[in-house]
Amino acid sequence: CTCLAVGENRLFCGTAGAGLYSYTDGQWRDENIDDTYYMINGMAWSPLNHSLYAAYIANYDLTLGKSHSGVLVYSPDKKDSLENLPMNNLYVMSAAPSHFEANTLFLGAMDGVYQTIDNGASWLRAAGLMDQSVSKVAPSPFAANVVLASANNNMNDEDSNKGIFKSEDTGYSFRFSCDLVKEWLGFPSDICFHPQNPQIMYASNAWGVIYSYDGGDNWNVRDKLKSGEAFYVNAVCCDPIVDGRVYAGGDALYVSEDAGLSWRTLAELPDGAGRITTMVINPQNPEDIYVGTTANGVLRYDMQPMRVEKEKETPAGFSLAQNYPNPFNSSTAVIFTLPQAARVRISIYNLTGKQVLTAVDREVASGEHRIVWDGRNEQGQAVAGGVYVLKMKAGDFTMTRKMTLLR
Repeated sequence: CTCLAVGENRLFCGTAGAGLYSYTDGQWRDENIDDTYYMINGMAWSPLNHSLYAAYIANYDLTLGKSHSGVLVYSPDKKDSLENLPMNNLYVMSAAPSHFEANTLFLGAMDGVYQTIDNGASWLRAAGLMDQSVSKVAPSPFAANVVLASANNNMNDEDSNKGIFKSEDTGYSFRFSCDLVKEWLGFPSDICFHPQNPQIMYASNAWGVIYSYDGGDNWNVRDKLKSGEAFYVNAVCCDPIVDGRVYAGGDALYVSEDAGLSWRTLAELPDGAGRITTMVINPQNPEDIYVGTTANGVLRYDMQPMRVEKEKETPAGFSLAQNYPNPFNSSTAVIFTLPQAARVRISIYNLTGKQVLTAVDREVASGEHRIVWDGRNEQGQAVAGGVYVLKMKAGDFTMTRKMTLLR
């Protein structure tokens, strides 16, 4: 398994030669791209247009014929491919759709970063990364103008900058942000953003995880994750619910509870699994984390035991937290707390005041509780995109939150 992505209640797995698979309702399905020997390098789901974008190399086994690269566009009702890309026949390494514009897509290639704003009809090559081998492009989910990229070396200059580059003009040009090679950390393999704070971001590399607390302008490279030996961390992601919790995957699954300052081993891999290559957290159930491995496919880890290993104090009062993610597409989670057992009613309304769904209407024990809304009404029908009001009532306590659903 080379890469994972989640979209509309489905887990997607890209492989090193066997194409694309999806997992839903407890079953794996071969998406049957075609008979070509496909390697999926990187992929991401776009909630704006309900599609998966997967960068691939076709005929990756060169004995099967001349190889070529492109981007697979997959949605539940069609499969398409963006080919004839302007990469001078070089490979596409990653694909990342914009979080703000449905027709905007960024590609990381062996000769730089490319961007389309018309869904592949035309392409523009970014300045500042010409001839740079880019393995990862990461548009910010907070600001449309911010895009990060991890780059290895200039094809024509071995002394060129290697590390993390940042764009603040929507991907039209990049500037050098962090030299990982000079700091003995090696080539960055993954980048992720904090789910709530746009100033915090993480990157994985040969020695572990580095982090930035100022929007990617400066990176902390002082400490290795494991003294004296390499972690070879290939993947990093943030817990969407618990602030400060970060996961890293390499020769094992690691966790930090203090925003990346210190780490511990969370789970060892089974014998013969190789290394973790990629990972995603299930947005429907954030206690589940899926990891792709080099030799044992996809593994699922249940975080629930870790979430309750510390005895929680009784909440001081009633509360209704802001939903996360917000805005959201397929689903969003809401946490509410009770200082004592109470009859709780949580309802969702549209802006006309019409009730869409009763999410909770029962006696609930004291403590912290979480519910997930999948964007459907009482009849199980998907509701239109827009702003919705979440209202909680428990005894004399009443509180509302606004949620934005993207369609």
